[in-house]
Amino acid sequence: MTSPPGDKDKDLVEAIVTLADDELPNIHSMAKSLARKGFKVSTVLESSGIIAGKAQRGALDKIRAFKGVKALEESGSVDIGPPDADVQ
Repeated sequence: MTSPPGDKDKDLVEAIVTLADDELPNIHSMAKSLARKGFKVSTVLESSGIIAGKAQRGALDKIRAFKGVKALEESGSVDIGPPDADVQ
């Protein structure tokens, strides 16, 4: 049985990778290397050394330990409510 298209993506965790300063000039090659480790790159922010994307939860520790990765943080979402909501 095969999974419907996009079904595997629902199990992916959004994450932000921050590169070590000495890897900033290599940000695009680092993005390719992270992709080979299972990180689905969605955005590369050259000036800040950040690579955003998604990965299986089980791959996050492997990506976090990858040489040149300074930090990996899971993305989150914030719900601030509708504009007419009472201030809490």
